[in-house]
Amino acid sequence: MAGVEDYVVTNPITIAADMDVYQAAHIILSNQISGVAVVDDEQKLIGMLSELDCLRAMVTSVYNGADPGGALAKDIMTLEVETNNL
Repeated sequence: MAGVEDYVVTNPITIAADMDVYQAAHIILSNQISGVAVVDDEQKLIGMLSELDCLRAMVTSVYNGADPGGALAKDIMTLEVETNNL
């Protein structure tokens, strides 16, 4: 029987916290994944950014008359990420 460890991504795609939404969304879409790990300069996990986070940021920006890709990953990512070393 398969366990959780059989489905965990052990080498996730990562982006920098200062990457803009356009770039992040392109990475997510081109890799056909639902989100990416956001890491600091030391490659430490600091958040997660989903395709839904990107879409919300773009729609909110358009609604408010701002650049739809102007938000940065660090401003819209999920900060409270639970991790567990397997």
